[in-house]
Amino acid sequence: MQKDLTTEQKIVEAAKQVFLEKGMAGARMQDIADRAGINKALLHYYFRSKEKLFEIIFEEAAAKFIPQLNEVFDQTDDLFLMIRHFVATYINTIGENPYIPAFVAHEINQNPDRILEKFVKVKVDPFPLAQFFNAYQKALKEGKIRPIAPDMLMVNLISMSIFPFIGRPMIKIILQKDEAAFAQFIERRKIEVAEFAINAIKI
Repeated sequence: MQKDLTTEQKIVEAAKQVFLEKGMAGARMQDIADRAGINKALLHYYFRSKEKLFEIIFEEAAAKFIPQLNEVFDQTDDLFLMIRHFVATYINTIGENPYIPAFVAHEINQNPDRILEKFVKVKVDPFPLAQFFNAYQKALKEGKIRPIAPDMLMVNLISMSIFPFIGRPMIKIILQKDEAAFAQFIERRKIEVAEFAINAIKI
């Protein structure tokens, strides 16, 4: 029996929505089948479990995401420009795959080796930091920035970029934002996070 690619893609798209709405732990295979408009037996023919389905979705996202980040680091050796491009790319990509951060956070706490294995499987380097550190050293020598641990700077950028997606429900309630207002908030974050980080280190 040959797989119907249209049905398979329909399942994947349905799973993305269910994972976004209910999280990895709350999602059920029946939910995914219902959203895809198929029966559970057919879903199990294509994907044995929700974990296997999520792995495929994650690997697909990582295969697109990491090369984009590598390209950002390869494009320039100007630290400020690199920061702006990195934040915009990071937020854009997570915005297209908003179910990924919670999954990664869960996996990092439960089984960090499994996350690294996934990056190896898609044959990409998840931490292309050499260019970033070189750009930091260049800016420091040129007297453009004050000394700061570059690894801390990178973690700050990632944390500020990713938190709104992890804390999305809480942020929407506290700041009283509907979906449209939250989307605008995320657009502003692309600029605000980068400029906040740059202003914190530049002389």
